[in-house]
Formats: sequence, structure tokens, C-alpha cells
Amino acid sequence: MDARRKRNLAINFTLAFVLTNITEMTLHECGHFVAGILTGDTPILYHNAVRHATELISKNGRIIIAAAGPIMSLIIGLLFAFLLRSRKQADAIGLFYLEMSVFGFIGVLGYTMVAPFFTYGDTGFVFRALDFPVWLILAISLLSIGILFLVLKSLAPYFVSFMSFTEGESVQTRRPVVAAMISIPVLFGTLITTLLNLPSPTPLSLIAPICIPMSLFWVYRYYLTSPAGPWGYNSNSTLAEKINWGLVVATIFIVSVNRLLAMGLQL
Repeated sequence: MDARRKRNLAINFTLAFVLTNITEMTLHECGHFVAGILTGDTPILYHNAVRHATELISKNGRIIIAAAGPIMSLIIGLLFAFLLRSRKQADAIGLFYLEMSVFGFIGVLGYTMVAPFFTYGDTGFVFRALDFPVWLILAISLLSIGILFLVLKSLAPYFVSFMSFTEGESVQTRRPVVAAMISIPVLFGTLITTLLNLPSPTPLSLIAPICIPMSLFWVYRYYLTSPAGPWGYNSNSTLAEKINWGLVVATIFIVSVNRLLAMGLQL
């Protein structure tokens, strides 16, 4: 893989990483926001949190509000996994579907993974409010790790489909492509999305964007060894040939929304 193609692929996948990560996070928070409105609250939506008048909300209402974010993430993961199957080629839209599905599943399973350690997080609060015993919370956390691994493993062949046949024919030829599609976007994308989580109301709001995307590395060897997914190998890799301006515009838009929400939105 020549330097120009690797650069273009890395830029496009980093754009997609930031776009989908921030979009999923915003929709996750919208889940809390809408649930708050439906329970009679007057919530304020921020870029990475929702402020509620908790003293006026019943226990059941608080459980519904806390659960709404992870439920929204689960819906995103399942919806875009379905859309992914209906897509016929490895293009920018297919990449958007793929990464939205990835971050949707990470958004729900990541929170259940950390539930034993954060009592104030979405799932941590819900599990304790429902009086789950510690052993059950730990079991759910461990199960979530296994499920997320299997989900990411099942999605790995779609990443392989963004390679050409020549690039995907061996582990050695795949390494620079995987670096451009996974390693560089995760490292640079995580830095960008962490900065976009500032200001942060709680440590969890920074720990999550820093640590959870690293789960993409759990299945690194499958990017190097899996056969191409339903799309097959990409014979016309436009994402490696040039910067995709649709991804550029969409990323600028969602980052602008993120910065506006940092000031708060109340209906």
C-alpha cells in the first residue's frame, strides 16, 4: 500500500470515527433527554450529559431516564447492523453504517461492562436502584465483555471488505491497511472525541471516550486474518483514492452540534 492511499484511508476512517462516535453519543444523550421530558422533568441537554431536576423525579422515573441512554445505543447498534446487511458495497455510507453499529454496541455494552465500578453511571445506577446483588452486576459485566468481543469479531469482515484483493491476500499486505483503518483512527479519533467531551461533568464522561474505543483492538487479529465480508474485497476503493468530502462536511456538522450543545439546550 503506497503512502498516498494509506494517508487517504487513515483520514477518511478517522473522520468516520469522529462522526459516528459523536453522533452515537449525542443520540445516547437524547435518549436520556426525551425520557426526562416524558417523565415530567425539564431536562437540559448537553454535549455529553443531561441535567435533570432529580429531586422532583420518582425512583421509577430516574430508572427510566438512566436506562434510556443505553437502550438508545442498543437500538442504534441493531438498526445499523441491519442497514449494513442491506448495503451492497464498501463505500462511505457503508463505513458510516459499520461504525455507527460498532459505537452503538459499544455504547450499551461498554456501560454494562463498567457498571460494577460506577454507581452513578447509567447502568450502574439502574442495577443498584433495582437492588441487583453485587455478584449479578459482576456477572453482567463479564457477560458484556464476551458479547462485545463476539459482536466486534462478527463485524471485522466488513472492515476487511474495504481492502482490495491485493491488499487483503496476506497478513503482511493487510498490516498497513489495518493500521490506516483501525490503529490510526482509534488513536487520533479518541484524542479528538475526548477533547470534544470537554467540559466534562463527571470523570466517567472522560474515561468512557478514552477507554471504550480501545475495545476495537480486542479483535485486531481478525482484521488481519478474517475473509472479506458479504461485500467481498473492494475493487474500487475510493476511500483510499481521495478524501471523501461527504465525511468532511458531516463531521464538521456534528462537531458544530456538539459545541452548541456544550452550552445546553432546554425545551
